[in-house]
Amino acid sequence: MKPFHWIVVGVSLFGCASAPSTPDWVNGKSAKYPDNQYLVGRGQADAQEDARNRARADLAKILEVGVSAKSSDVTSFSSGAEGAKTESQVSRSIVTRTEQIVRGIQIPETWQDPQTKSTYALAVLPRSQAAAAAGELSSGRRVLDVIQGDAVPQTFIPRLIRLYRQGRFPFDRLVKFYDFADINTAIADEKSGKTIKAVLRISPPSPARC
Repeated sequence: MKPFHWIVVGVSLFGCASAPSTPDWVNGKSAKYPDNQYLVGRGQADAQEDARNRARADLAKILEVGVSAKSSDVTSFSSGAEGAKTESQVSRSIVTRTEQIVRGIQIPETWQDPQTKSTYALAVLPRSQAAAAAGELSSGRRVLDVIQGDAVPQTFIPRLIRLYRQGRFPFDRLVKFYDFADINTAIADEKSGKTIKAVLRISPPSPARC
């Protein structure tokens, strides 16, 4: 019977040694990525990619709040007719800056629960990296991602009309028309500063003669 007992004990010890342990960051703080050095996000899902994305989103929430707080002093000085535009630009800066910081998020660890088969993901970002990126906004720098202009027509066009009536936006004196045949002259005038805004006129085709 002694050999049998040795086999049972050996199997039990092997089973305990091979059982996967739950990482500390799943249910608590990470010793490898301490809070004083890293921003941390966690995600859980059935699929690993979904868990990764949820971890990034969890960390991004912290970033969005942090960058918004950094920009509060900028938006607080918005006033007058340009207030809405300034606040809008800063808001876009916050979103763009947050997106750029999010690209630096790393997923160093994932873990699958052997019983539930759920996947856990850990997202980390060094605090120094996040602080440097957020500091660019708070120091007055802005990153704007503009496609086909950033003005809101409902507010921008009426404002231009008011400025024109006040004599502060004489766009009729800023524009000079050129025939299409004089395109080279128009380009040269803009380069030299003689013309601020050159507009080419293309004559309609002559009506066909019967």
